[in-house]
Formats: sequence, C-alpha cells, structure tokens
Amino acid sequence: MNIAQQIVNGLVLGSGYACIALGWTILLGVARLVNFAHGQLYMLGAFATWYAIAKLGMPYPVAILAAIVAVGLNISYAVWIVRARRDPTHVAFALKGVRFLDDRIANPAYGLLLITGLLMVFLNPYPITTLWIVIALILYAVLLVLALFFYTPALRAQIKLAEGGDTTSPEFSRLAARGAALGQVLGVIVLLLLAMMVFKPTLH
Repeated sequence: MNIAQQIVNGLVLGSGYACIALGWTILLGVARLVNFAHGQLYMLGAFATWYAIAKLGMPYPVAILAAIVAVGLNISYAVWIVRARRDPTHVAFALKGVRFLDDRIANPAYGLLLITGLLMVFLNPYPITTLWIVIALILYAVLLVLALFFYTPALRAQIKLAEGGDTTSPEFSRLAARGAALGQVLGVIVLLLLAMMVFKPTLH
C-alpha cells in the first residue's frame, strides 16, 4: 500500500473522529447534556448506511442524505426542547422549529427511504411476502399512524399553548409528557425497522 493511500485512509478515519467530537461538543455546549449513547448512535447511522449501499444497492448519495436527514433531525429534537425548557420564552420558537423540520424535511426523507427501499426489494430477489419485509412494512405503517394522528396533533397543541404564554399549566405538561413518550415509541419503531433490514428474520 503506497503512502498516498495511507494518507487518504488517515483523512477518512480522522474525519470520522472529528464528526464524533463535533457532535459531542455541540450537544454538551448547547443542551448541557452528556449523551453516553453518542458513539452508539454514530455507529448505528454508519451501519445503516453501509447496509443500504452494500446490501440493498441504494445509490450512495441517496442513502447518505436520506439517513442523515431523517434520523439526524429526529435525534436533534430533544436538544431543541431541553434547551428551550431552560428559558420559557423560547419554548414556542423551539417547538415551531421542531414542527418545521419534521413536516418539511424529516418526513419527506422517510418517504424517500420507503420508496427507495421498495425499489430495492423489487429489483433484488426478495418476494414482497417475505416475513421481514412484511414486518417492516407493518412497522412503517404504525410509525406513520402514530406520527400523523398522535405526535403531530400533540405538538400543534403545545405550540398553540406556548404562543399564548401558557407553558406552566397542567395541560401543557401533559402534552409535553405525551410528546416525549410518543417520541420514544417512534424511536423504538425505527430501531426495529433497522433490525428487520439487518437480521431478516424468517420462520425457518
């Protein structure tokens, strides 16, 4: 292996370490939180991207951008909300930001992932009735229903109360707790979707 290849390898590895360090620094500096799962999330994103490219044949730019936009923005919502709670005057702005990112960027990216995933299924030798594909589609449908009919209405109600300066009432606290619980459930569903893609469980 020549020196040029070693330099390229070093730059690639160093860039990865820099991304991890930047993410940790921003999270600690903005939200004042120590995220002990930061490394695991970084590895999860890297493995999901590798799987989409190597196993599903998804174009590299599409896989990278869709994964970053969809999953990355969802993870950032907690930072927005935790930071806003320290100053109630910023709660409405933070919630509006979360809603904008969710409606205009993250959700379309999830739609793109679904479309490209189905294309890869049809282009590869996987019947649509395969167990792991059926389970993944069901999980995606559940994710869609929870997001559209439960999470989004709760977020809109929170924004309405926050715009009126009501961020300390029991109703706002109830909506905030509901949104947090739904966010955790949606995160678990996303992880299960990734597990279906990676492990491909069968009845045999």
